[in-house]
Amino acid sequence: MIKIPNFDRYYVTPEGSVYTVFKNQLVKRKTYITKNGYEIIKLAKKGKYYRKLVHRLVAEAYINFDSIGLEVNHKDGNKLNNKVENLEFVTHSENMHHAFKNKLINRNKKTLIEFDGFRFYLNSIKEASKVLGCSTAAIINCFKNNRLLFNKYKISY
Repeated sequence: MIKIPNFDRYYVTPEGSVYTVFKNQLVKRKTYITKNGYEIIKLAKKGKYYRKLVHRLVAEAYINFDSIGLEVNHKDGNKLNNKVENLEFVTHSENMHHAFKNKLINRNKKTLIEFDGFRFYLNSIKEASKVLGCSTAAIINCFKNNRLLFNKYKISY
C-alpha cells in the first residue's frame, strides 16, 4: 500500500483499492463508476473534494515512469480492472490504436441528424458540422446536453 501523493490521509493498493486513515484505522473508501465506465473516487484535502480516476492513482503510485502528458491504458480493455499489472502509460495515439485494434471503439459510428421527421446519417461529427455550418463543439455540446441545435436539429449517434 502506497500513500497517494498530495493527499496525506489516503493510500492505494496495487489492486486498486483506496483507503483512508480514520481514528488511527485504515478504512476502505467507496468508489463510483462514471458514465464512461471508469472507477472514480472522491478525495478530500483542506475541506475541498477532488474526483480522481482510480486507475490513474494506481499507475502513478506503482509504475515508475514520468507520466506527464501520458494516458493510462487498460491492457485487457476492462475499464474496471485497475490492478497494476493491467495498467501501462501510453501516448494518446497508442491508446487509440489499442482501442481500435481490440474493437473497444466502434469506427463505424454514424452521426444522426433528425428534423421535421427526416433522418440523415453522416459518417462523422466533422461531416455533420460542415453540412449544418457550425462547429464540431456545438454538435458535441448538443448531443451531450440532449439539446436541439439551432432549436430544430436533434443530434445523436
